[in-house]
Amino acid sequence: MNNWFTIDKADKNTYIISEYRHWEETHCYLLDGSQRSLLIDTGLGIGNISEAAAKLTDKPVTAVATHIHWDHIGGHKYYPDFYAHEAELDWLHGGERIRLGDRVIEVIHTPGHSPGHMCFWEEKTGYLFTGDLAYRGMLTAWFPSTDPEAYLKSLETVAALPVKKVFPAHHALDIRPEMIIRMRNAFVQLKEKGMLHHGSGTFDYGDWSVWL
Repeated sequence: MNNWFTIDKADKNTYIISEYRHWEETHCYLLDGSQRSLLIDTGLGIGNISEAAAKLTDKPVTAVATHIHWDHIGGHKYYPDFYAHEAELDWLHGGERIRLGDRVIEVIHTPGHSPGHMCFWEEKTGYLFTGDLAYRGMLTAWFPSTDPEAYLKSLETVAALPVKKVFPAHHALDIRPEMIIRMRNAFVQLKEKGMLHHGSGTFDYGDWSVWL
């Protein structure tokens, strides 16, 4: 589909590939290294994301999934070199490092939204690609495959990083790193009140909310 994707740049080698014409407003990210490129998520599959990526880099592209929900793997068919976490597909573990030449991306296993959810961390730039762990809007942690307690532990993990810029998988891109701290604190408070469990309801914190 022509003109399906909107392309923005975070810097000269980091591209944001967005699907604003769908209500999910899904974001994928192309990280261009000196030897190869990394595509974080492949989107809804409505448009051909490989064609969009080919216009941005001439290097080999490895695709990874923050998790394997349908709105993040729609274009994986274009990438035989495609990886997800072992809890969802038996290929990629947390703690690994993906080397793109001059760029190194660390894989962080962040379960909660899904068992094999991953965030991707670039220490050199302070970039954190959060997938569905953190974004502006309604976080979903109510369906059976979610784990609110694991969600808190994952937020604690990423909140400890010296993040300079957050790249979410959905909706608004203007997220300040302090929002992750606020999310962690809110989850801690819910746990202290005995409400960090399925069925406890929805909680609104202004620029984000969570459905447990």
